[in-house]
Amino acid sequence: APINAQKMISSSWILEGTDYYRSNPKNPGFLARFDKGDINTFLFGGSYVYIPIVGAQTNAQLLEIHASKKIPNGLEFTTLLSKGWIGDTASLNQLTNSTFNKTVQGAYATLGYDVSNMVGFSQRKVVPFWHIEYAKPTSAILSDTLGGTANSVGLDWFFTPKLVAKIEYRNSNIEGERIGFGFGFVY
Repeated sequence: APINAQKMISSSWILEGTDYYRSNPKNPGFLARFDKGDINTFLFGGSYVYIPIVGAQTNAQLLEIHASKKIPNGLEFTTLLSKGWIGDTASLNQLTNSTFNKTVQGAYATLGYDVSNMVGFSQRKVVPFWHIEYAKPTSAILSDTLGGTANSVGLDWFFTPKLVAKIEYRNSNIEGERIGFGFGFVY
């Protein structure tokens, strides 16, 4: 869906404004994605997103690559690298009366180890993990907005091969400390 420039705020770059398709369905963006491999052994891929920014007559583009590897001994690793661009920030800055970064980038990596055999489970069930991430504009903006680093430690508990519960402790220089709980479905 295209983005409505008047709903965008610089602190979250292109996160807001994505409901513009309701009033302008003839100006769509697109997503292209590829994956190769198997999520249970080795998977890599990437995606490209093109998003029109209606009102500022420009666009945003996002590119990401990702990979994951699970080794039979229990070690697993996942990573993602991303970069985004806005075509013409001058018109967007003037329209929104704020300062948007032309580019942003981010990355994360997660390292886990399946301890199921150690606790007597015959299948992959319990995976403690460590996670690190960062997001960075290429030029500085307000310190309490887009950008920053975070570290997490946690545990994934697979009720079934496709259903997982997660608990994690996270420390971020933007969000501070927090504990999170969640459930997920692995496709």
